[in-house]
Amino acid sequence: MHSAPPGSHPSERLGSPVAPSWTHEVPPLRAGEAPWRKMGRPRVREHSEGESRRETKTSASLRGQRLNDIIRLLEKCRTSAQHWLGNQSRQLGELCLWHLQMATGETQDDEKSKKQADKSGFILDKMHSSLAATHWVFRLINNVEAINQTAVSEFSLQGLTADPALQPLIFSLFLSIYLVTTLGNLLIILVVSSETHLHTPMYFFLSILSFNDICFSTSTIPKMLMNIRTQSRSITYTGCLTQAGFVMISAFLENFLLTVMAYDRYAAICHPLRYTVIMNPRSCVLLVLVSVLINTADSLLHTLMLLQLSFCTDLGIPHFFCELAQLIKLACSDSTIDDILIYVSCCVCAGIPLSGIIYSYIHIVSSILRISSSGGKYKAFSTCGSHLSVVSLFYGAGLGVYISSAVTDSPRKTAVASVMYSVLPQMLNPFIYSIRNKDMKEALRRRITRKVSLL
Repeated sequence: MHSAPPGSHPSERLGSPVAPSWTHEVPPLRAGEAPWRKMGRPRVREHSEGESRRETKTSASLRGQRLNDIIRLLEKCRTSAQHWLGNQSRQLGELCLWHLQMATGETQDDEKSKKQADKSGFILDKMHSSLAATHWVFRLINNVEAINQTAVSEFSLQGLTADPALQPLIFSLFLSIYLVTTLGNLLIILVVSSETHLHTPMYFFLSILSFNDICFSTSTIPKMLMNIRTQSRSITYTGCLTQAGFVMISAFLENFLLTVMAYDRYAAICHPLRYTVIMNPRSCVLLVLVSVLINTADSLLHTLMLLQLSFCTDLGIPHFFCELAQLIKLACSDSTIDDILIYVSCCVCAGIPLSGIIYSYIHIVSSILRISSSGGKYKAFSTCGSHLSVVSLFYGAGLGVYISSAVTDSPRKTAVASVMYSVLPQMLNPFIYSIRNKDMKEALRRRITRKVSLL
């Protein structure tokens, strides 16, 4: 039996174990006491009756930033705990090896054995307290992350007004608008598909536009009518994101379809001899498919970005449908990327189509002015009069909503103004094309006469 050589004892090589500084700041926990009692349980601020129900975006962003700071701090604590526990594990391993030597009789230094035993007890106590603190840190991180990523179950659509006396009037008005919109656009689709002489690119695009108008109205108005009927303002989280996605697809697709129709008129007036070659059936279908794919991809991107946001306790949307901008305003987390994406998508899906319409009509007007006879000018301009009216209505309504949102801070007034672009153009488009278009009027007259004669 030989005594351990000098410097072989762990106490001589390692020195006294020192826990990281954060362990001294963790208050000791009594038996049965939750860690929240020492740190203070985070409370969700309750809204008083006289206080506004919706927090401002600034305070929401600050709260989300503070939450992210807490998560980063706790992650540092967890990393520090793991590093310190690794060091303590190595020290404990060396102590176990020394105890094994003691058990096998390889060392007989009683004084050093006593010191090493004291050190072993000290390290074990520290290990126990550190494991408890680390477990508490892990639980706290999981709780904070759960708070930050809690799945929202539903939103609340505040509608156009909170006055119960006006709800029956609004229900009747929007039900009438929806029925007129659906029936009018279905009639156009039916007439275009049944009349052979209307099987041209212009009326093909018109039938697609009518179908898109039906989808646009169906994605917003029925849910509003159901909420008024059931006196419930709730909409599920999945339903809200789905509705926002369909609204974006329909709104941006309207831009692209109006641009394609402007290009059709440009080809017909500026290049009449090559019109059938330029606007062949394959090209028409391809233009529609490309427009649908671009807008679907854009809507999917925005929807996926919405899934990354965490929302505040107040989930009231001051609108009658889930709009992308209103959902972003409710987010507690940073929405800078979402705001940038909105501006980019507006430039791509609204700015570029509008520029294409303006470019087409500049060439159309210049070509019409070169026509010598006044009758020829009138005939050429009458072919694009209906389209120009629809373009003016749609973009004029959108401009009115933008100006109203910039002038007033009232969300309710902005919601009322949004009816101009989300409801009225879809209802008025069938009337514009049936009244201002000679071919459509004659086709409708023949259709109605045929039905009446059968009766």
